[in-house]
Amino acid sequence: MQDNARPVAPSRLSFRSVVTAMAWCLSMTVLAVFMFSLAARYFLLAELINSFRAQVTSLLLICACFLLLLRQKMAGWTLLLISGWQLLMLASVFLPSQQPHAGDQRLKIMSMNVWGDNNQFQQVIDQVENVAPDVLLIIEYNDRWHQRLEPLHSMYPYRLLQPRWHGYGIALFSKRPLENPQVWQLTSDQTDVPALTATVKVGDHSLRLAGLHTMSPTSLMRMRLRNDQMNEIADLLADMNEPTILMGDFNCTPWSPFFGDVIGKCGYRDSRRGQGHLASWNLETPALFWIPIDHALVSNEIHVHQRSVGKACGSDHRPLIMEVSIGH
Repeated sequence: MQDNARPVAPSRLSFRSVVTAMAWCLSMTVLAVFMFSLAARYFLLAELINSFRAQVTSLLLICACFLLLLRQKMAGWTLLLISGWQLLMLASVFLPSQQPHAGDQRLKIMSMNVWGDNNQFQQVIDQVENVAPDVLLIIEYNDRWHQRLEPLHSMYPYRLLQPRWHGYGIALFSKRPLENPQVWQLTSDQTDVPALTATVKVGDHSLRLAGLHTMSPTSLMRMRLRNDQMNEIADLLADMNEPTILMGDFNCTPWSPFFGDVIGKCGYRDSRRGQGHLASWNLETPALFWIPIDHALVSNEIHVHQRSVGKACGSDHRPLIMEVSIGH
């Protein structure tokens, strides 16, 4: 007897079930990663994941949309609420921030991690000359950069230089006299990481400038050292009752609880508020993965007129450029 039965094609329902299961697995994985990142205070891996808060939030939003399209309403709306909450927090830096009234005279500042292995010396010099900041902070100021940046000496007659053979040298160049310049060794019993402070005049006011470059958190020990270094400089500046800007490479994003600790200790605000995301590192990766680790914290007397990021010029960082005045 001839069997005329035909093979049955997979039903649309079974295909939908497979897609739904895959969407659920992906969504729950992303959600678990996000929840783990909230434990950044306790785990190094969570701290590193937390640095990519914007990217993880975007994945949560994509997963929420997929689940809603697949009519997984409860899970979809839950992820949508979580991602929406995070997007509101991320977008807050684009909203106007409360500031004192602007002062009469402005100061242009540039903080630039030139990268110790960078060979684009002339490009860096050209960009500095093009931006023409009143004060220039150079990070990863090693012995090579100490020699190569000598052409800037005529433009910046006042300098506080701390070159090192390693990547934690630092230097402050200024067109204005540097009053009370000081070098502070952070975690001095364990590392050679100098931080700088000096005062410049802005009109009739004095402005304290502080520059630092903390350890990169590539291990638990280095993360703890970074946190200790940020806390040391925050404690130091909290005792200085004058308008202050703390700037440099913090090796830490604004979403880190340790970054929040620094703000809480010194009482400053993040100058990104009202200015935008302004990711500055790592330019060796696609732009999708850039994160903001170069910061400028300002005391309540400081009015931030403008803040932006410049060209990389061979570095893995983009420089931070800002104009400020002392408000009233």
